Amino acid sequence: MIACTGQRFFPPITHASMPARTIPGLTDYFKKEIEQGIDGTGIKAGVIKIGVVKNTVTPLEEIGLRAGVRASKATGVPIRIHTDAPNRAGESLAAILEDEAMNPARVSFDHSDDSGNMDYFLGLVRRGYSLGMDHVHRGLMPNFKPSFERRVECIKLLIDAGFADKIFLSTDSEFGGSLLPEEAKEWRDTIDPPDRMLFTTRKLIPYLKRLGVRDQEIRTSTVDNPKRFFSQLSLQ
Repeated sequence: MIACTGQRFFPPITHASMPARTIPGLTDYFKKEIEQGIDGTGIKAGVIKIGVVKNTVTPLEEIGLRAGVRASKATGVPIRIHTDAPNRAGESLAAILEDEAMNPARVSFDHSDDSGNMDYFLGLVRRGYSLGMDHVHRGLMPNFKPSFERRVECIKLLIDAGFADKIFLSTDSEFGGSLLPEEAKEWRDTIDPPDRMLFTTRKLIPYLKRLGVRDQEIRTSTVDNPKRFFSQLSLQ
């Protein structure tokens, strides 16, 4: 279990007390939670999570993103970014990351499978970025596109193209949400399949194997890639 620091400036704006919401202020805030611990607990963050709502960043989101990059470069921890994949958000975000000289190998664009566009995917992994394929279960619902089958097909095509080491297979699901009564659940808690946190191992991986993905390629995506990505880099 890896704790994260970062920002999620979705309306209504959260973390209003963060240091003046400036790049230097947020950089120091993130570094403190990585190096000293979160809220005085001694529990240190091992990843920086940045939330960007749409395909282009707001001024406030850009402050958070640039601060995240600078904290990452100072501490060696990686960055994961909430992205609007259907609108190719990773491309505009990459421009900011590269302006800050961020190492693409230390960045993952999450919720990427909401796109289903191989041109978009290949453009990012060829630049060195990783893709979080964590909404695959949502494709089982008729109103969520792309379909489950298309999402899995894209994962296989990326693996076939030699990018198993740039993929994260996971389920964007909250255990806490499953404990709520039905009438209190958020919309995404109502669409999760019965397997919930075990969806990847019970449904996604077996389906990939039926499509011909090999055990070693599965291991690369589920074990080797996360182990490498989440290892804190030595800055010595």
